Amino acid sequence: MKKHKEHSEQVLVVEDNPDLRMVLETELEDDYEILTASNGREGLELALLHLPDLVIADIMMPVMSGIELCSALKGNELTNHIPVVMLTARDKESEQVEGLEVGANDYITKPFSIPILKMRVNNLLESRRNFRERMMRQWRDGGLRETSPAPFEDPLVNRAVELILQHIDDSAFGVEELAQTMNLNSRTLQRKLKVLTDQTPREFIRSIRMREAHLLLRTGELSISEVAFQVGYREPTHFSRSFKQVFGISPSQLRDRGQE
Repeated sequence: MKKHKEHSEQVLVVEDNPDLRMVLETELEDDYEILTASNGREGLELALLHLPDLVIADIMMPVMSGIELCSALKGNELTNHIPVVMLTARDKESEQVEGLEVGANDYITKPFSIPILKMRVNNLLESRRNFRERMMRQWRDGGLRETSPAPFEDPLVNRAVELILQHIDDSAFGVEELAQTMNLNSRTLQRKLKVLTDQTPREFIRSIRMREAHLLLRTGELSISEVAFQVGYREPTHFSRSFKQVFGISPSQLRDRGQE
């Protein structure tokens, strides 16, 4: 079940108790778009389909437990970035250890305080936003140096980068081509990149082309037109406009600075 709230982060609630599931949905729906499932298998299917921003899952459920769900999410490159909050009716250290071992990000014992749950959800989502900003700052700052930046912390994003770089001089290599090469549909690629980089696939591809252009221009070995072709632009004027939109200066201005 899905309850839509426009322009908000998405939280998946996986709970077999219908009353508690309703309470969680009601308490969270003012701040987030809510998805609900009654067992781990339904939750996993929804997670793979929607790639929510966070999952709240009961540990004891039929069909697939919360532990199994968390393990499946953390073991899949499409969903391994999603924070998971585990709920349990039993205050057992062994269960908490088991949940943390499979990658759970937080653990709450029932009965719990709704304000505390909300605060923990907010803190995890804020941490995810900070992580995303750090990733993009790392990538952007690396592009302004003459050395390549460190890889992203997510393997799927790194794979996307590698594939774009392999086709960097192909002007026809766009979103559909990237998705097909990665064996993903365009919607899944869109969701994953947006969550981790705050960019659409089109913006992400352009940012990598521009980063490579910046590096090539700093070396001074190629003309601006040659750099444009090297990073997949067939019209140097279009390349120059895109470059200025990203870096705030034109390719020729960057080249002039490098010669000073």
